[in-house]
This record gives sequence, structure tokens and C-alpha cells, in this order.
Amino acid sequence: MLPIKAPDKLLSDGKRMRVVWVPGDGDGDPSPALIERSLNILRGHPTWKLFLGTVHLPIIRGSNNEPPHYCYLDDEACHNILMSKAYAPDELHQFWPFDFASKGHIKQGRRNRGRPVWLDETCTEHVKVPMRIKSLTYTFSGQPAVTEYTPVRPKKETKMEAEVYLEAAQRVAEERLAKAMAAARGASLNENSHTDNTNAEASADEGEILAENASQEDDDSVLGSASAMTTRRKRPGRLSSLSDHSSEESAPSSPIEEPSTDSGYPAGPASYVNLSKPGTKKSKHYRQTNLGTNLRARPIAFVSGGLFDHSYRAPQHPGRLGTDPGSPVMPLSGFRKQDHPEISDHRPSERAKEGKKVKKSAKTFYSDSESDY
Repeated sequence: MLPIKAPDKLLSDGKRMRVVWVPGDGDGDPSPALIERSLNILRGHPTWKLFLGTVHLPIIRGSNNEPPHYCYLDDEACHNILMSKAYAPDELHQFWPFDFASKGHIKQGRRNRGRPVWLDETCTEHVKVPMRIKSLTYTFSGQPAVTEYTPVRPKKETKMEAEVYLEAAQRVAEERLAKAMAAARGASLNENSHTDNTNAEASADEGEILAENASQEDDDSVLGSASAMTTRRKRPGRLSSLSDHSSEESAPSSPIEEPSTDSGYPAGPASYVNLSKPGTKKSKHYRQTNLGTNLRARPIAFVSGGLFDHSYRAPQHPGRLGTDPGSPVMPLSGFRKQDHPEISDHRPSERAKEGKKVKKSAKTFYSDSESDY
């Protein structure tokens, strides 16, 4: 039966737990690339151990009592190796780079670990050694006692903290101001609503009185104008189907008085050509116009035998308006402007004439200039 190996003893190097070095482990991994990469990371070297053994003075290099190389040193071993003067400054940094700097001084930022070093037997004061910066000293106080964690804060307020506190104070002040303004706005709205309700009640009473007076006046006007009422013709709607028109053709037509426009021209459902505004979109498209819905239309032209007859009124046709071959009104379906030059009332504006003159003069100028060359 194989003997059970005792578990390795672990001790903190100030950042993480490490295995304690024991005789027979020898030197650590001397790979320069791995050492250089491990110096700048928090976890340190991945395989090195922590040496807590006794350093025999004087140190004889190459002997079995020489301390191991390429490992971590506790405070007592580090102090004894530094005081032995057995190694040059560059060798101290090469063999123990986590404890010594390149000039042989204690590395700045080194954590205390392991056994402390006392100045005398009274064990009242720790040993201190100078660092590279003359104003600083390093104390071999050993592994610190485990205490409750208390974050270390600088006594003087930093610039960043001052800016953060100022922004927080401004934010709180803005929130308080916004709440105060909202409260004042709500109070003013309540007062205005109360005033509006009072005014609305008063205006409602006045409106009821005016409505009663208006109703009485309307009744009187209706009774007075009842004798003067005449039959009015129904406004024509959209074109219906041919079946509806066939029944209307058989029915006899009765003469109905049609209203007239303000200008004296008749108004009716016949199809007219609107030439009231030459040069506009209305005159270009020659669309059908129902003048019965527009009593204030300007004078219109009726096409009758190629002449403009403003006094002629188109007869009533029960079917589609303006499509009867016997009708003097020209049907607009299939109408082309170029076939009827007599109704073209469009005249070019003065600006268009000037533009044509300018273009013509420009062409003449360029043609003359080219001929010169």
C-alpha cells in the first residue's frame, strides 16, 4: 500500500495562495519569457513556490545550503539574502524578480509575506531598509494579521470625486425646481378651470336667451314668406344608366323656370365649354361644367355652329347631356382642341413673348459669332 502524501502547505504571497517550498523541490522554472510575462499580471508566476526556509550565513554558492533560485521569498529570507552581499544587484533581480528590483533594491510595491524581521530581541520594532527612492523605506513586518476589510480612501477629496458630487447636487436641485414648478402650474390650472366654469355658466344662460329670440324671429319670417314660395327644380345628379333614361324619354316634359346667374346668363345642367380663364388648367382641359351649382360663374361661351352665342340656352335632353346629334351644343366626348381653332381663346402672356425674344436673340448672337470664325 502506497503511503499517503501529506497535503502541501499553502501561504499567501500577498496576492494569491502558493505552495510552500520544501527541501527537494530545487529551483523553479527559469524561462525568461514566462517570467517577463508573469511580472505584469495579478496572479504572478504559475509554478513558483514560496520559500520559508533558513538562510545559512555566509551563503556558499553552489552548496546544498544555498537558497533556491526562481521562487518567492518571505520577509526573513529576503532580508538575509540582501544582507549577505553574496549576489550582485543584477543577480538578485534575475534569481528573485518578485522581490528585488534591477538595481538590487527591494522592489517597490512588494507585499509583506511570511515571517517578520525584528530589530532586536525585544521584538518591538521591525527592520527597515532604504528603497531606490531615498525618501521611502521598506519595513519587513511579515504577513499582516487577518482583520476586517476596510477600504483605504484618500484623505483629500480627488478632482473626480468633486466633479461627481457637483453633478449630483445640480441634478437634485433641478429635480426640486421641476417639482416646485409642476405644483405651481397645477395650482394655476385649478384656478383657471374654476374661472372658466363660472364664465361658461354665464355664457350658457345668455345663449339660451339668444336662441329663444332667434327661434321666434324664424317663425315670423317663415309665416311671412310662405305666400311667396315657388316651386324649384331639383338639382341634377350624376348621370344614370340608359335604362333609367329610357323611362324618362317617354314621360312628357313640362316647362320649368330655371334660375339665372348674377351676370344674366342662364344656368342649367347642359354641357358647356368653360373659357372664362384662358391659359389656366380649366381652359386647357375643357371639362364639363354644371353651372347650376355655381351661380356666380363668369360668362361662358356656347359652341353653336362654330360661333360664340352667349344668349343661346341649350335645350333639355332626357338622355346623356350634349350627346344628341340634333343638339346645337357640341358634345365634349372625343373633343380635340386642334380640330376647333375657333374656340381657342388662349393668348401667350407678355412674359412668354419676352422669353421667346430672348431665346431668339441668343441664337442669333451665337450664329453670328460662329460665322465670324
